[in-house]
Amino acid sequence: MTGTTIGRYELLEKLGEGGMGIVYRARDVLLNRSAAIKLLSSDGPLDDERKRRFLQEAQAASALNHPNIVTVYDVGLAEPQDFIAMEYVHGSTLDALLGPNGLPLNDTLSYAVQIADALAAAHAAGITHRDIKPGNIMVAETGHIKVLDFGLAKLADPVTRTPSEISRTIPMRQAPKTVEGTIVGTVAYMSPEQAEGKRVDHRADIFSFGCVLYEMLTGRRAFSGDSPVSTLASILQAEPDDISRHVPGVPRELNRILRRCLEKSPERRWQSMADVRMALEDVRQDLHSGLLNQPAAATAEVRPARISRWLAIAAVALLAAVAVPAVFLWRRGPSAPQERYAIRALTFDAGANVSPAISPDGKLIAYSSDRGGGEQADIWLQQVVGGEPVRLTSGLGLSHDPLFSPDGGRIVFRGGADGNGIYVTAALGGTPRKIAHGYWPCWSPDGSQISYVTLAGHIMIVPGSGGQPRQIVMKGGIVGRALWLPGGKAFLYYARRGAGQDAADDWYTIGIDGGQESAAGAAAWFKRTGMDLVRTESLTADGVLVFFGRRQSSNIYRVPFDFNRRRVTGPPVPVTAAPGLNYWPAASTDGRKIVFASAGRFNTNLWQIPVDHSNGLVSGESRRLTEGLEERTAPFPSRDGTHVVYKSGAGSPVEIRVRNLRTGEETRIAEASTATP
Repeated sequence: MTGTTIGRYELLEKLGEGGMGIVYRARDVLLNRSAAIKLLSSDGPLDDERKRRFLQEAQAASALNHPNIVTVYDVGLAEPQDFIAMEYVHGSTLDALLGPNGLPLNDTLSYAVQIADALAAAHAAGITHRDIKPGNIMVAETGHIKVLDFGLAKLADPVTRTPSEISRTIPMRQAPKTVEGTIVGTVAYMSPEQAEGKRVDHRADIFSFGCVLYEMLTGRRAFSGDSPVSTLASILQAEPDDISRHVPGVPRELNRILRRCLEKSPERRWQSMADVRMALEDVRQDLHSGLLNQPAAATAEVRPARISRWLAIAAVALLAAVAVPAVFLWRRGPSAPQERYAIRALTFDAGANVSPAISPDGKLIAYSSDRGGGEQADIWLQQVVGGEPVRLTSGLGLSHDPLFSPDGGRIVFRGGADGNGIYVTAALGGTPRKIAHGYWPCWSPDGSQISYVTLAGHIMIVPGSGGQPRQIVMKGGIVGRALWLPGGKAFLYYARRGAGQDAADDWYTIGIDGGQESAAGAAAWFKRTGMDLVRTESLTADGVLVFFGRRQSSNIYRVPFDFNRRRVTGPPVPVTAAPGLNYWPAASTDGRKIVFASAGRFNTNLWQIPVDHSNGLVSGESRRLTEGLEERTAPFPSRDGTHVVYKSGAGSPVEIRVRNLRTGEETRIAEASTATP
């Protein structure tokens, strides 16, 4: 059909063909611009109902305005040919770029974050793609991602195929096409619920995204077979090889994110593509800053809330004691020096207790916890002085990020089916009311308004009682929470401005009515202390609280800030200084109480356990060999059982030490960047 004109589009060359039709590069003769034209296959009956569904889905796809989603220009529903006209992208499909070893890790993370961002936007608009695969992802020459065919996979006619048609062989490196039939989607990238012909929701896209991410990392499909039937069986029953088998050195956190995407049960997967996007962005930032040097373990994921790990070698065992994520309180006296503080645990149960907030008067805390059971997380309230926690929410999915209003009477939080609804409820109990859709809600100083951030990084403001939101006009997007400065006339936030070598990460301020942004000068102070700039978390009366991770440890810092000049005035000052993960800080109004989450101490010590070598059974009580907060790993005993050699320290360099098990004396014998005794 090259050279013919359909509507106002002249077809120039054929670009590709899929299960739904043929795609051509075309010229819009009216606007004189390039376009991609998809001509729907004429196979099967084109009845009124199918055309109605086609128009409905095309309208939904064209309503998605996102930089990583291809723009739909036009839809034609007239003879001689139904068509969709869309943005033409100069580049290649992702499947054309995938080699036998996948893609470089930096490229993989860059593409994955953009794909996740696009899917999160679609899901927020109520659209499930159902055919995520490398062939539906365009990579522009600039490295910019465009996701194609939103909603089109739902257009397949429910026709019945014979067993012989279903079992046709698909060569492994052949670009897969969408299988139109009772099972909708592309076989190699289907979710288990799609493979079984069950009803699907946005979590099916999360599984398919995991398949694409796996292929980008390894160059192999997560699930494969000699035929579509055997491929479906693999999806339903098999687990893909651990990525560390094919790509040594892949960060452990990335492996964890991937495995949760590929959970067979939708309830055990990530529940929100927005959360996947943020998790991947964190990995990418840590990789660039050099914080990620932990290879992926070739073991199944273990939930952080239930970690207890034993490594037994002959008669010596290593206990890696990692505490349950819990809420802690840091308290400073009214005139105490800054370095003096006291930390007290506020939660002690086996639940994962995270994203805490403290009331302005410092008497109550609210936090997210899964202690109620199941895959949900609810908002809980309890007194700082003690007492049983009270559940504030139920049945709202993953509820988190609570924040007290300035008068302490209300709480805003994020929750709902996709985890991204903005809700307000009474602090002492009531029915939560949804007022918006977004991330990182924050009260204005007078409690009359709530700000939040959209997927695209725009700051929005909505009345605290609900109503029409308005957008703050600014140059670009932001990352993280936008904090209201005292007086309620401006915001403070983390953002990147510029591109390439001219890109500048800093904290910025902007007025609530938009206008000129101003850098707060945080980047220079962080650079002086060798720390990576991170997003803002919470304001105190005398500074901004942040959390910063260094390898396996992160601590809470205060950054001095002049609210009048809107400038950082000094280097980050530590509030906590301990191994483990201390994060999610929030402060009382006077700044004397700071509540934060902690995922444990991560200190490891050596233990000795008598073992009967004739039967391999433990034959006595365990005995602790070492004390303290150091990290001791990889113990290996001598043949006569009198000494043990092990690594001491985390990251690089590490020390190799030998311990005399009879006397307790230790000798340092080596130091190396990477060492395995």
